[in-house]
Amino acid sequence: GSEMCIRDSEEEVHAMVYDAIKDLSERSRRVVIMTMEGLSNPEIAKELGISVNTVKTIKLRAYQVLRERLKGIQWLLLLLFGC
Repeated sequence: GSEMCIRDSEEEVHAMVYDAIKDLSERSRRVVIMTMEGLSNPEIAKELGISVNTVKTIKLRAYQVLRERLKGIQWLLLLLFGC
């Protein structure tokens, strides 16, 4: 049914995001992936041993890269990052 369709499109979105972030630094990729997995900024900061402000800065830069590479599908970024 429609749930299967939603899951498929979600997987497709994740695949597109993974492709778009492959040129980011390892740390930036990890922040993006952890965000998609539902971790909060403080959780990501603790996991990576960095400050919450650093997490926010990384997310902002990553979002700018993704917005450029995934033009026309900004709604996906809203879903993933709440930006």
